[in-house]
Amino acid sequence: MKKLAIALAMICFFAAANAAVAEIVLEKDWYATAINSPTPATFAWNSSMAYYNGQLFYTGDDGNIYAFSNDNATAQLVCDTSALGGQYGSPTAFLVTTNDFLYFTDNGASTNIYRVNLTQTRPAPYQAFDTQCDGIIFSMTQDPENYNIWFASADFGAGDQFYLYRVEDFAGAKKKAHFTKPHGGGNGPILFLTPTSVIYGESVYNGDGYLHLISTVTETVLDEDWQSFVGGITSMVYGYDNDIFLTTGNGKRLIRLVAPLYEEKGVASTSGSPQTLVYDKSKFFYLSEMDQSTGGSNYSYLWESGSSGGGDGGSSGCFIDTVNSGGKSIFDLFIR
Repeated sequence: MKKLAIALAMICFFAAANAAVAEIVLEKDWYATAINSPTPATFAWNSSMAYYNGQLFYTGDDGNIYAFSNDNATAQLVCDTSALGGQYGSPTAFLVTTNDFLYFTDNGASTNIYRVNLTQTRPAPYQAFDTQCDGIIFSMTQDPENYNIWFASADFGAGDQFYLYRVEDFAGAKKKAHFTKPHGGGNGPILFLTPTSVIYGESVYNGDGYLHLISTVTETVLDEDWQSFVGGITSMVYGYDNDIFLTTGNGKRLIRLVAPLYEEKGVASTSGSPQTLVYDKSKFFYLSEMDQSTGGSNYSYLWESGSSGGGDGGSSGCFIDTVNSGGKSIFDLFIR
């Protein structure tokens, strides 16, 4: 009860300190701390975020990619991507790879994939290639065994297909699977469950979210509706003890799927719409979108008491259906 009281007191502090921060209700042994909002502000139509070497990466309101840290909210320009701009065509679907690249897309403006080398002097140039894929690209992940980049795309508007592709040496993309949308939704995040199976997210606009299991060997659906969640699914990463952690968007929850049976366990609920979750092997950085009337952008982290660590992160999905033009809050969740 004492820990819960402390957590609730911290929630009240966040709300009082900055009206743009979403109220968050934490489960037992979970804690949260707010992070100063970065300058420049976050792009209004983008909810993607990545973590690398102590910095959070995001798209600024000028359409460029920036990075900032907990103790320095003045962001560093990482890459000039303003040429990809427009109201919706901004860098999104961030993925930091094991060879120090930040991969991203232009939020459906093209079938291109882009990357920037994070070890280069900043601002660094980006590279691009046209995947010539079917549908619109929504999310990416990395194969934990062979380190290939994979992405999910989907028909948007006309058509009813989901697609799964593997990037070939940043010069082409090979279609590895396609299947009819089970619920007529849009893409959610993707993540490898085993070296030969992918968790493939589906999120229905203003509806629920579903996870399907796809074989990368037989290129077929192994388990349709392997998991389902009220209010959609917007991001998914590996975290403590190699459990899967995800956000539900309009469901306004953070959820843990406890291995090996991947049973659902609550982490937190929030008044904002949780969009992106990233993990630095000790804590989670969490982005929540606010209602349009609140304005502003805030970042925070969360952690759990007594965690044994483990996990190596994964993709942080972002797709057009769940993004709104309201302000954002980011929480840092952790366990001590």
